[in-house]
Amino acid sequence: MYKGAEDLEYSERLEFRVTDEGIRLDVILSSFEEIPSRSFAEKLILEKRVFVNGKLKSKSYKPKPGETIEVFLPKEKEIELIPYDFPLRVVYEDEHLIVVAKPSGLVVHPAYGHYSDTLVNALVGMGIRLSSIGAPLRPGIVHRLDKDTSGLIMLAKTEEAHIKLAQMIKSREIKRVYLTLACGNIYRSKFSVEAPITRHRQELVKMTVDFERGKYALTHFDVLKNYNNFTFMKATLSTGRTHQIRVHLSSIGHPVAGDPIYGGLKCSKSLPLKRLFLHAYQLEFSHPITGAHLSLEDPLPAELEEVIRFLESQ
Repeated sequence: MYKGAEDLEYSERLEFRVTDEGIRLDVILSSFEEIPSRSFAEKLILEKRVFVNGKLKSKSYKPKPGETIEVFLPKEKEIELIPYDFPLRVVYEDEHLIVVAKPSGLVVHPAYGHYSDTLVNALVGMGIRLSSIGAPLRPGIVHRLDKDTSGLIMLAKTEEAHIKLAQMIKSREIKRVYLTLACGNIYRSKFSVEAPITRHRQELVKMTVDFERGKYALTHFDVLKNYNNFTFMKATLSTGRTHQIRVHLSSIGHPVAGDPIYGGLKCSKSLPLKRLFLHAYQLEFSHPITGAHLSLEDPLPAELEEVIRFLESQ
């Protein structure tokens, strides 16, 4: 244990080996799912819970490739769902479920550092009753989106719908399609990546392809257009592992543009891109209660459309 860390009370230790250069420590930390904002990252640094190669560093320090970051997360406090005044665009709603368009940067449910300003808190603020399954931290949640991923997310309002939706996701009855921009050019019109995914052995904030320990994972890709050193694609999930699209694309040498964890920052420095280029574009499924067919879409947000326009102009 490092000097200064032996007296820390913590609930979880994160570890990450740096691959990209020139990125501030607080920016790297805020890309972790467990650290929902730069302000919380700064708080962890000030509380001396962050070590780079065993040493304390300032928030503006830029770790070098190969250096290891370790974070000791504080213990969780008791959670009460506080209403959050945040405008969410509702794409579909009935008495059983709700589908909303999540912006990039919004955390889905309460977690370290964000106990009141999450998507769930925003729904509570809108007066939406969510299924009690998963309460108090994750009421109504049947699937997740990474913090920096935008797009469609579905939540259950009743316990019956929650149970059935969870079963439908497990049995792959819900079609989930994403739009993404990958680094490098891929000249096949269609391809799939079938590779098992699990938590990385050393870098605990990362997932990785591992054919011995991993869980089955399958993603189908449709190439929409090739640009100068970038490929715009649809990605359809057959399974739903954590970071699945990001891990699968990184595993074939084409990380998602703007991805700070899986190697997508360096290639995208020339783009007007300040976030992960991954957007949950479409949900298609049979209603869990009525059986009605639903096909819902959410177009690319303005900041990602700007990137495509930039590429078109090159």
